[in-house]
Amino acid sequence: MKKTLLFTAIASCLALAPLAHAQFGGLGAAAPSIPGGGGGGATPADIDAFLSAATIADTLVVEASKSLFNAVASKESREKVEALTKAANAITDPKERQAKLDQASKEQNAEFAKVDFKKSGEALAKSADAKQKDATKNAIWNLALGALKDVELVASGRKFVSGPPSPAIAGKIPAVKETIERLSSQAEALPKVVEGAKGLMKAVGLEALPTKASEAPKTGSI
Repeated sequence: MKKTLLFTAIASCLALAPLAHAQFGGLGAAAPSIPGGGGGGATPADIDAFLSAATIADTLVVEASKSLFNAVASKESREKVEALTKAANAITDPKERQAKLDQASKEQNAEFAKVDFKKSGEALAKSADAKQKDATKNAIWNLALGALKDVELVASGRKFVSGPPSPAIAGKIPAVKETIERLSSQAEALPKVVEGAKGLMKAVGLEALPTKASEAPKTGSI
């Protein structure tokens, strides 16, 4: 039952997080502060900063989820998903490319469902090299950090839509609402992922999880 819940949560995160193109070095960015007075007091720059921070948080979750998958999935499963993703990214039409990427995510979700996390933890403890253990440790940390960032961003984003927007930002509000919806779903699913992944913490030497959204992400993945 716990395995099923963990798979469902990871699947939700991977399906909801877009394939952003932010540089990994910027993943530590904090959510922007939002002026008081709801959307009417915000500027276009405030909106852009919020959307940028949301993209960074999405990237953090996507990269961490992929790294965790690479740590616990079989070689055959990894190669299957990698081939589907590579083929999808080669498509030039944006809508068709996204449709194929969604299929690749579904395939990854299906492969995740086959993972026995208890056995994976035992295997990591016994045979994983230092690089693999570090990458898995980073993935678990970053997933937990992503959950904290999502909660903070959702709270900030809701201030933009709490009142009538000014004409200067009205055109950006639909993107804000879409982002809030996406991050809210992520924020709900991620704690379940992290709870399941805690079973791997001892094996990879992770002693604690982040407690603040402002903490720095850990770099290095597989």
